[in-house]
Amino acid sequence: MEKIRSAVIGCGRMGAFSSELMLKSGPSCWFPLSHIEALMGFDVISIEAICDVNISLLERAKSRYDVSHCYTDYNELFRNHKIDLLCVATRTIERELIIQTGVKHGVKAFHLEKPLCNSMNQLSRLESLITNNNICLSYGTLRRYLDIYQKARDIVDSGEFGKLLQIQINFGEGPLFWSHPHSVDLILFFAGDRELLSIQSNLSNVKVSNNNSVVSDPIIEQAIMYFKGGLVGSISKIPGMNVVLGCENGEITIESNGERIYIKKSLNDEPYFSHNAEPIIDNYQGYQGTFAAIDSLINNSRIMDYQKNNSVFLGQKILFGFVDSHINGGKIININEVSEEIEVLGKTGELFA
Repeated sequence: MEKIRSAVIGCGRMGAFSSELMLKSGPSCWFPLSHIEALMGFDVISIEAICDVNISLLERAKSRYDVSHCYTDYNELFRNHKIDLLCVATRTIERELIIQTGVKHGVKAFHLEKPLCNSMNQLSRLESLITNNNICLSYGTLRRYLDIYQKARDIVDSGEFGKLLQIQINFGEGPLFWSHPHSVDLILFFAGDRELLSIQSNLSNVKVSNNNSVVSDPIIEQAIMYFKGGLVGSISKIPGMNVVLGCENGEITIESNGERIYIKKSLNDEPYFSHNAEPIIDNYQGYQGTFAAIDSLINNSRIMDYQKNNSVFLGQKILFGFVDSHINGGKIININEVSEEIEVLGKTGELFA
């Protein structure tokens, strides 16, 4: 069987070397986390080449993973190799051109880090490019691919606890582009096929340049997503890395970044959710993390609902919509009326998201 030929562009924290914080505190479901480590878990995938403008990082990755072909220019990579699956873990500002170049050279599947792009105009171009060329995507918002979050969605969708009323993401104070693509994607994941109507937000650290671009990576103070049928998704500043799914007859909480699920419900028609069921622990034995995302991509299984709902594009549009809402005084913004002029560079210190 001919192997799927892959390459990784960007050999930093997500491309090649998982962060020390995640290695120390991340639940086991998050691993393998870096793109190269995940690709190495597949017998059906070969790593043809890696690329990074930072020669030190490139040499370090080459040495650790024994990769034969290394490049500082991705154009040279494409000239020398036919790539089927491309992993992109660069800064956001470079991503559109890399994707365009990959599509031009016949890449048919991408695993992309988040966020997708810096402006509504870029988003429109990328959506057209990817849709018109039948490109398959998986994305760095990994929780939707992890078994424990899928179990939680199955519990909610079973109807045992009645209608889902609210999805609350408690990931602490975090920047819009660096942290909250995860929050938005989780809300979309648990909302399923429910239609998103509008969004609203209050942000801080919003620094605007002379040409009206948001240079900084704003902090979400509070953000809300309104769905048809009354479901509300909310992003808070409460720490803990918990996701709370509030239903009519119970509360399902995925705790500590995916370590366990707790279920609270009432007994004997009492008015309080005071009964705690035994926690559901993540006991999945296979590879997860980025491996699970790429697995769904190459096997066209779980990724299909991703494509159907266009969650990558919608999630990015929501981030821009939060900025639009804040700029307009916290106004509720129809999701179909987000300003085409929004641009967010997402800079923190000297680094862009």
